[in-house]
Amino acid sequence: MSFLQIILSLFLGLGCPDCNDTIDISGSVTDRDTKSPIAGVHVFIAGSEKGVDTDADGKYAITGIEQEAFQLIFSHVGYQTRTINFDANRSNRRLDVSLKTEETLLDEVVISAKKDRKWNRDLKKFKGFFFGEGYKEALITIENDYLIEFMDKKGRDLIVDNRPALDIQNKYLGYEVYFQLIKFELSEVKTYLGFSNFKEMTPADEQELSRWKANRLKAYQGSTRHFFKALIDHKMDEEGYGATLQPQLARGKMASGMIDNKEELRYEDQGIYKKNINITPVSEKVFEISFKGMLEIIFFNEEDQYGDPQSSEVMLSEPLRVHKNGVIMNPNVLLVNGFWTLEGMLESLPFEYHPEK
Repeated sequence: MSFLQIILSLFLGLGCPDCNDTIDISGSVTDRDTKSPIAGVHVFIAGSEKGVDTDADGKYAITGIEQEAFQLIFSHVGYQTRTINFDANRSNRRLDVSLKTEETLLDEVVISAKKDRKWNRDLKKFKGFFFGEGYKEALITIENDYLIEFMDKKGRDLIVDNRPALDIQNKYLGYEVYFQLIKFELSEVKTYLGFSNFKEMTPADEQELSRWKANRLKAYQGSTRHFFKALIDHKMDEEGYGATLQPQLARGKMASGMIDNKEELRYEDQGIYKKNINITPVSEKVFEISFKGMLEIIFFNEEDQYGDPQSSEVMLSEPLRVHKNGVIMNPNVLLVNGFWTLEGMLESLPFEYHPEK
């Protein structure tokens, strides 16, 4: 069994979905070389429903932001995507940026030339991993998948050679998703990295809205977000989880003889697992989680294809930072095996999602 580095769409931001205090930010976007304003730049907060396009004068404004800190993304065809870490504690809420043009641009000849048999095979593999288990074309589609360029490599490796902004229609959960792809690789390490911006779709009727709500809750339950919220809230049993730790497991090494070395996570010292896992508050809404070895997580409320409870294994390359609502702030430190490797954009939810609502 080998571990996969799964870097899902980043939901970075020290959010505050329960608080009343919000902030507004505004600014302008210009071309770095010409100093001219750029219209149509998509400015959004990674992993959230907050996002706007710049107007004809290159100006933008985002209001009602609940996060304390977040990543602000500037994305436009023909320009390099720019990412800025924004702290709500800063006094200046105006942010003017300049974008650098890309060296290469797509043209109609390149787009039409790519749609051959090999490109379509690669696209099928891409969607299978990117969307995750349960993917069907009727449930989720990429409206502009022709923008994806695959690196010309021999063998089974599949690497996306560019950074397209993908327009995704998720009819399973009822979201339109703007996804700025940063990295995609299917090789010994399976990875995709990018920034999501969500917009709720308008349901055709109450029946469709009810179906979306049910699917969203189903996507949430058993997810990494659900587990880490249960861990922080000390409600693993109530939420249907069990977890054990193999503390002597070295990263990247597994041995069958260690299978009997598991320790159950137990509440100690007012609910913190001090014996084998550290959960340390960084702020009122952010926690740092660390452990040595492999954490095996069982979700008893859902079964896999063999009728067994869903299970996942996790190792960390460095401490994990998690918001109190379960959103992982630095997913690139996760090494994952098991059920969670099957999750993809099909079941991806925005930061603002509340299961209780």
